[in-house]
Amino acid sequence: MPANWQRNANDGLVAVDPDTTENSDTIPVSDEAYPLVKGAIYDSTNHTIRIAEGRKSVITGYSTIAGKWIDTLAVPVGKHVIDGEDIGGRPAGLAYDSELGEVHVLVQPTLRDDWSKSIVISFRTDDTKYVGEPIGVGENARWWMTTGASMDT
Repeated sequence: MPANWQRNANDGLVAVDPDTTENSDTIPVSDEAYPLVKGAIYDSTNHTIRIAEGRKSVITGYSTIAGKWIDTLAVPVGKHVIDGEDIGGRPAGLAYDSELGEVHVLVQPTLRDDWSKSIVISFRTDDTKYVGEPIGVGENARWWMTTGASMDT
């Protein structure tokens, strides 16, 4: 039986064996001194956990089959180019659509950005290419489940 996964208080992942309830060692989600984990989703099709890391403004990907972070799955949200410029901001939440094979990211501006309204951007899980146009969601958009995770079955 595959392991269950959980995020621990040290901003890492822990695999929990459902038969023995044994925990793995903590798998760090960032090399930042104070990571800002803003969300996690599980892509059951690709057996991947995606983590929104706010300080680095990136969505990372951990393969539960390979048991390691996969560099090619990293999506640098703050480097997404719109009208010739990086959008900046930081990911603040994630949602996964298994039917479309897309991850939707709530991106909030930082103090360095020259925009004030949060947006949602989307990318495909198979090739990490952005799809569609950003959707403006307002100045006070919040992702209340900041420590939550979602799984699509």
